[in-house]
Amino acid sequence: MLQQTAEILQREIIDVFGGGGVVHLRRGGEVLGEVSAGQARPGVGMSGDAILPWMSGSKPLTAAAVIQCAERGRLRLDDAVAQYIDGFE
Repeated sequence: MLQQTAEILQREIIDVFGGGGVVHLRRGGEVLGEVSAGQARPGVGMSGDAILPWMSGSKPLTAAAVIQCAERGRLRLDDAVAQYIDGFE
């Protein structure tokens, strides 16, 4: 099954968008498997321990954190940012 996942990763994502990707499966601390495809950077194959630049990776993490805060009642999605960050207007 992991081999099929690697083939789909290569065919549907890497070949279309470029770059590389890793699928890592873990349950309860036990590693069930890992497959990678593409390149971490030009000339270097992708692997589970590849060091990658995140570029705009903070945007989805920030969005997830904001949604969690909203779910917990710590903020509302229509609140002004200036309400939480001084000097932001």
